[in-house]
Amino acid sequence: MRKGNAALLALCLGMPLMASAAGKFTAADYKRALWMATRFYGGQRSGAGPNWLLIGLPDSLQKSFTHDSYGGKDVAGGWFDCGDHVMFGQTQYWAAYSLAKAYEAFPQGFDDLYNGVDYSDYVSSGKWNDPSGGTPNGIPDIIDELVYEADYIAKAAISSTEFISLKGDGTKDHNRWVTAGMMSMMSQNNGGECASGGDEKYDGPNWTFVGHLTPCTSYASRQVKADPDRTMSSYGAATLAVMSRLLTRLNIYPERAKLYAEKAKLAYQAAAGTSASVAYTPFYDVNKHSEDDYVVASTEMYLLTGDATYKTNANAYLGKVDPNHNWAFCYSNNDDIAYYDAATILSDASSRSGLMKYADYYKSKENSDGVSAVGDAGWGSLRYPLAGAYVMALANSVAGTAKYDDDVYKQVDFVMGGNSSNQSFITGFRKDANYKMPQHPHHRGYYQRNDNPEDSKKSSMTPPEKNQSHGSLVGNIGFASSGFQDDVLQYKYTEVCTDYNVGLVGALGYIVSKLAPADTNAFFHKGSSGVPEVAGHSTRISFSQVQGRVEVRMAGMALVSGEAYDLSGRRVAALVARETGLSLSTMGLKSGLYLVRVRTAEGQSLSHSVMVY
Repeated sequence: MRKGNAALLALCLGMPLMASAAGKFTAADYKRALWMATRFYGGQRSGAGPNWLLIGLPDSLQKSFTHDSYGGKDVAGGWFDCGDHVMFGQTQYWAAYSLAKAYEAFPQGFDDLYNGVDYSDYVSSGKWNDPSGGTPNGIPDIIDELVYEADYIAKAAISSTEFISLKGDGTKDHNRWVTAGMMSMMSQNNGGECASGGDEKYDGPNWTFVGHLTPCTSYASRQVKADPDRTMSSYGAATLAVMSRLLTRLNIYPERAKLYAEKAKLAYQAAAGTSASVAYTPFYDVNKHSEDDYVVASTEMYLLTGDATYKTNANAYLGKVDPNHNWAFCYSNNDDIAYYDAATILSDASSRSGLMKYADYYKSKENSDGVSAVGDAGWGSLRYPLAGAYVMALANSVAGTAKYDDDVYKQVDFVMGGNSSNQSFITGFRKDANYKMPQHPHHRGYYQRNDNPEDSKKSSMTPPEKNQSHGSLVGNIGFASSGFQDDVLQYKYTEVCTDYNVGLVGALGYIVSKLAPADTNAFFHKGSSGVPEVAGHSTRISFSQVQGRVEVRMAGMALVSGEAYDLSGRRVAALVARETGLSLSTMGLKSGLYLVRVRTAEGQSLSHSVMVY
């Protein structure tokens, strides 16, 4: 901010920037796609849920794997890996962290359209495929989804040396095509939790399984591991740290915020205590380069606690971040966001340059369709250019530029159907009848089938009407729109996963923050001081930068006082009253993140974060 970076300040405050590029779709289209892509994570829920995809089944089948435990401790919950029920830490923790950072970077991109705590609003309205069918609950939807995952990550941080790395068995899990609830009730030989019984009962002359199981007399946890892995525990620590900050900023769930902060320290200690990386073949290989992940965890812990030890650790490993992984932003290549964190949290100029180089790299790889052709062309390809779009959005926010706006739009527009084939790659999304959309994702919960159908019958499966707006990004093969096979059996085209949607949600959040920004004033709740926070759409607060100070104004209300606080909660400055509002001098402040709280003449207050450089 000392350097006059007004654009970056605006983004830190959640203020919209004027769009310098235009996509092929309307603001309403982008917002609808984001609604779907965000709610997708609620259909990945393991544990007590609720998992919205499973609503409509008998109550006993709406919960899954509630007996997950490690060393006698409950570790139920979290997100499934893909359209199956095994839970690999490699992608799950990276996805959670990356999504939390998307909200932190582009808060006005993420609105509150439904009640993501239990989806009771959709149950009541029955309008599952309508963005207006939900009822806002005062919390951004992405935060609702992330809280469910963060609750599990807090459980996964068992001790300073143990962090959960795997739940389930990929081979057993893939042997049956049933929902998570049904698989939980099956024998452990079939990936379930039934230690005695739970075997399939077949009916008819053709030995058809119709969902009948032998009685289960005892239940036990499926396979759960806590193998040492620096990457997984680093992502766990980083996710809990950023979520603790976000909940505090929103003034919601104070006990969760405290728990997340405590468990973040345990996860970080687990990361600091090992350099190991574990492989769960044939599904995920080792991460041969975990230094970037440790930088992420260290910077987030520094921002959470203000403890300089974490900053020292981050700087010690910063030189080991790969300046050119020659691939794509993903769970095993987290260098991009490590640079973003070091640039924004540690004010490291070389990291800022490193982030811009990655954005330039993705831009340089765009093919004739405008798609950044990086990553695996043979399986789940589209996750990669969308992840690159997210990185380019982050680069724009750091540099205070719109340099990559066109490129962000290109990647997002392509998967929304803005291509030569009019082919959408988001399950349930198409602009109108002139577009095609995938309708057969490789995902068990989507279809609500519990009879383990033969392959010859899988291709004709259809989901219940309520599940049609699944919002999942199908991976596809290659970086072109032609040749897509919308067939549940052709999983290399139609697989959908927790990590696939990350770049889509992040890039859409950036676009929506520019075209249809959410009113973040509505998301501030009553603070611990008992002073009511300003809420609702009728009040507007604005922050603007001039040399050496930040000006704060509010339409329709007079501001009378305000203070700025550092990360430790120490009051560092008072705002000065001016004729048009309040003013914060930044000349004496060190670089870093500050919380600014202002009060109105009516006794209401509002808080916003400010990044000082």
